[in-house]
Amino acid sequence: MMDLKANRVIDLQLVQSNEVGNSQRMEKEGLVRSIAALEEAGVQIKNIVTDRHPQIQKFLWEEKPAIQHFYDVWHVAKGNFSRMRVTMQEGITTLTLLPKKPQHHLTKFL
Repeated sequence: MMDLKANRVIDLQLVQSNEVGNSQRMEKEGLVRSIAALEEAGVQIKNIVTDRHPQIQKFLWEEKPAIQHFYDVWHVAKGNFSRMRVTMQEGITTLTLLPKKPQHHLTKFL
């Protein structure tokens, strides 16, 4: 965890995959431990910035609704940029955001 105002790392958790069953659960467990350690130390967390990890989203939504959750701009841009398509028609440039799973989208309507 990093305090962006102070520009300092305030907590670091090491989680091994064998502790939580598999590597998919490590990120959420690290966040859970960090939040618990900071709250135990009397730190009030108002905002948190993470990637778009679904387990983290669910945890914050269900267990920590008082913490305002934001997404890391880089991860959002990376996810959207890979789905963008630029098309040229008669001198007009169009930027289109493709569906998340184009193959699913196409098979659904064909």
